[in-house]
Amino acid sequence: TSAFSDQSVYVMERTSERCLAVSGLVDYVEGRGNKQTSADANLPRLYAAKLATASLKLLSNMSAVKVPKYPRSMLQLRVALHSGASQGGVVGLQNISLLQVPHYHVFGP
Repeated sequence: TSAFSDQSVYVMERTSERCLAVSGLVDYVEGRGNKQTSADANLPRLYAAKLATASLKLLSNMSAVKVPKYPRSMLQLRVALHSGASQGGVVGLQNISLLQVPHYHVFGP
């Protein structure tokens, strides 16, 4: 996740085969709530650039990842970016360390 830490990219969900990361989903600006102004017109480009930069960092480090069980195999990474409208919400509960916490998920068209 270090590729994500300096890019304001947040890992929302992680499974054994995929990782869902987002940027710009929640940006609260003190004093004006989440209302957009004309100054925010470039924010989608900024968020896309942050995701692309984090993805390129991951891709550039793939050769350093070694899987002990398969020493001759090379780990592969597929990256897909989505921009535009999305919805999110609590879709259930998940157990984490004997606690049930809300499971938040993001959906896009």
